[in-house]
Amino acid sequence: RFIEANPAIVRMFGFDSKEAFLKSRVVDLYQNSDDRHKFNEKMKNQGFVVNEELGLQRKDGAHFIGSVSTVAVKDEHGEALFYDGVIMDTTEQKQAKHALVESEVKFRSLFDLSPQAIALVHMDSSAIADVNDKFCDLFKFQRDKILGKSPVELGFYTNAKRSRFISNLEKTGKLLGLSMDLTAEDGSIVNTLMFSRLIQIKGARYILTIFHDLSEVKKLESHLQQAQKIEAIGA
Repeated sequence: RFIEANPAIVRMFGFDSKEAFLKSRVVDLYQNSDDRHKFNEKMKNQGFVVNEELGLQRKDGAHFIGSVSTVAVKDEHGEALFYDGVIMDTTEQKQAKHALVESEVKFRSLFDLSPQAIALVHMDSSAIADVNDKFCDLFKFQRDKILGKSPVELGFYTNAKRSRFISNLEKTGKLLGLSMDLTAEDGSIVNTLMFSRLIQIKGARYILTIFHDLSEVKKLESHLQQAQKIEAIGA
């Protein structure tokens, strides 16, 4: 049973008064009675818990997650007299963490499965943080050999081209179709349209870029121009 409670915990569990809360049964405030048994076993064995996550419920049956830190207050013989502790409602933090994990999983799936080449580059250091398989296929790089290196260091583009890219990007925080010829690892030139955006990951700025390969389009344009020239000569 409860022997004392402050106004915050009374409100947390949805009671109208401290008196009503103190009359409630401890077991009724657990979502699962087995959790109470496990909690008591820990207290008996350790004499305390710190930030123990428990599924709790309010007077109306609404569930929430509580972070519990408790210490057993004992008599001179080492027998527990009562438990003194605090409970924090961490439901929102738990939901936010779950949402973040879900978001990261979705981002990872889209990143890996995209039919377009994608790169994630640290804005300040210019180090490549990640690339997908399509990027490696398009530019003929091995993923483990380029992570941590800058695109300029890899010969991907020149400092002048990077300056142009960053200058355009910083104006609005995004680029929607910047035409740029980039150099693959084997020295071949890849004609691309770059779609980039500045994003924040754990407080750091990154550049997320999608590369649309224009090489085939350029070849078709070249063939068309050649055919038109031949046709003009024939005429």
